[in-house]
Amino acid sequence: MSSELERRTAIIVALRCGRAPKEIIDFFKFPKATVYSIAKSFKESEDIPYLYQQDGVPAHTSNLVQNWCLKNLDMFWSKDFWPPSSPDLNPATTTCGVSLRGTLTSLLTTLWTP
Repeated sequence: MSSELERRTAIIVALRCGRAPKEIIDFFKFPKATVYSIAKSFKESEDIPYLYQQDGVPAHTSNLVQNWCLKNLDMFWSKDFWPPSSPDLNPATTTCGVSLRGTLTSLLTTLWTP
């Protein structure tokens, strides 16, 4: 991950946690212009719906994080609802996906073979 992307991600995470831009500048020592620019974009996008997806890393599955998400996010699904290898998240691993992949491979081979 680039340092600019890491900086932007850190600022957005801090804003989502309710930190003020001044706190972010003081803590991370990021340039004021960068923090305020990202904070402005973040504020403007507040009413736009988004999807926050977690995976099985300990930072996402800890009780502290799970309880915070349950309290603060609409329609939150706990770590127990979707297993990490859920077929819903990877259709290529389902029976239908594997069957379809075989059919498509066969069809494309037929079409591309001179």
